[in-house]
Amino acid sequence: MSATHYVHPLHGICRVVGTQERTIGGDVRTYVELRVDASPSGRAALSMLLPQDELLDHVRTTSEPAEAKAALVALGDDQPSKVAKASSWRSRVAKTEKVADSGDLVEMARAYRDLEYRDRERGISSTERRAADRVHDLIVGELVGAMDWTVERAVQAVAAELDGAVLEAA
Repeated sequence: MSATHYVHPLHGICRVVGTQERTIGGDVRTYVELRVDASPSGRAALSMLLPQDELLDHVRTTSEPAEAKAALVALGDDQPSKVAKASSWRSRVAKTEKVADSGDLVEMARAYRDLEYRDRERGISSTERRAADRVHDLIVGELVGAMDWTVERAVQAVAAELDGAVLEAA
């Protein structure tokens, strides 16, 4: 356990707070305490304990800085996401959730960009908004972990890249 940040598939970016030893059934086990801070979209903060020897069964390491930079670039590129090709809001939500679960940061960035384009042009459903917010929070969390940025800096970077791309598309 050398990383300071991990990604939980449901809760997003979490940071290591410390470790605790617990005796359960006579066995002493070491647990890693992880903290998920409140998300930019408003999800509540939470803490969790995961067995140290099973940690990577429950979370994954954050992306490398090169992948995080590629995701920022993807927010402004013209390659459509899998979400952009979906014909209905249900399909867009399902594809967005699948992309979020995949951990593919570049595809998450493209999916978020395409949902934001759609929202600005025609609007999106509340379910699509929740999916877009989830992907946004994952992107921001990955940037925090990979680039060692603050949440505020990561939110600003995503917004700046997205706003630049929207202005070019207009």
